Amino acid sequence: PARRPETQRAGQAVAVFHFHFHGRPAPQTRPVFFMNPPWTELSQKQIADFRFLKMRTRRMRRARDGYEDDFLLLEAPDWVMILALTPEKNILMVEQFRFGSNEFSWEPPGGVIDAGEVPEACATRELLEETGYAGDAPKPLGWLYPNPPLQKNRAFFFLIENCKKIAEPTPDITEDLHPREFSLDEAFAMARDGRIRHAMSLAAFFKLEPFLNSNP
Repeated sequence: PARRPETQRAGQAVAVFHFHFHGRPAPQTRPVFFMNPPWTELSQKQIADFRFLKMRTRRMRRARDGYEDDFLLLEAPDWVMILALTPEKNILMVEQFRFGSNEFSWEPPGGVIDAGEVPEACATRELLEETGYAGDAPKPLGWLYPNPPLQKNRAFFFLIENCKKIAEPTPDITEDLHPREFSLDEAFAMARDGRIRHAMSLAAFFKLEPFLNSNP
């Protein structure tokens, strides 16, 4: 849709000010009209409570015209995903059965952050539980929203180097896991050719790539 005239004029004024002050064009941003939250929450109601997931409906009102509607919110804990490298620069992945897709999936180790647990501690714990490996202190590689239209939880990515097997895996009773080392070339090939189909796993490799490029 076309921008409102007052919004367009305000945007042009910001661009002119930025150019005169910084000596370069302003970066592309949202129109001024959308700078404030466009929706306001009126109420929230829980409709289901599962072990790791709560379902809520949110009654929302749109600021520009007062339109109201209900939206679904899936409330889940934050997650971690670990990029675990051995001294030989192999990367650890686990093959596990996923009930949603009803098939096995190759993924970096990872899991749910327990209540009161910091993400770094969860990364160390999940790596040991799922693979039996341990390594250096986790290095943060950033985080992402896994599914912003429905969820507000975050997925944290960590690099753990110099990983070595020190124990047997101890997965949860419902987890069928098969850990395996891959060369980095093979792992990235799997991400490109479709053998890895888990979206957050592909995001994990995207997070790892800048580190590898700066630490050949």
